[in-house]
Amino acid sequence: MKKFLLLFTVLTVIVACNKDDQAPQPEPQIAEIDKLPPATQTGANKVGCLVNGKAFLPSGTR
Repeated sequence: MKKFLLLFTVLTVIVACNKDDQAPQPEPQIAEIDKLPPATQTGANKVGCLVNGKAFLPSGTR
């Protein structure tokens, strides 16, 4: 009976282990300058700037 219990325990541990588990990968960081809208010469009413190194984009409309 002890051999059966030992065999059952070992098989349960082997089946429960997953080798394909991976640590979650961090999302890639986007540079602040890449968050700004592209420069236009047509008056597309897009604005954005860097304030203290952080992207500043207007939110909402009036």
